[in-house]
Amino acid sequence: MALGPVRQHASGAAIAFNNSPEDTADAALRWLPTEVKEGHGR
Repeated sequence: MALGPVRQHASGAAIAFNNSPEDTADAALRWLPTEVKEGHGR
């Protein structure tokens, strides 16, 4: 499984799970800080 190496080498990385290809963006958005979601993260 790919999660082992990710957790080992990037232990602080957020891992988002989706149910289908159509909700991939929703899964990623759950992990973004609010200011990035609102477009103020730059």
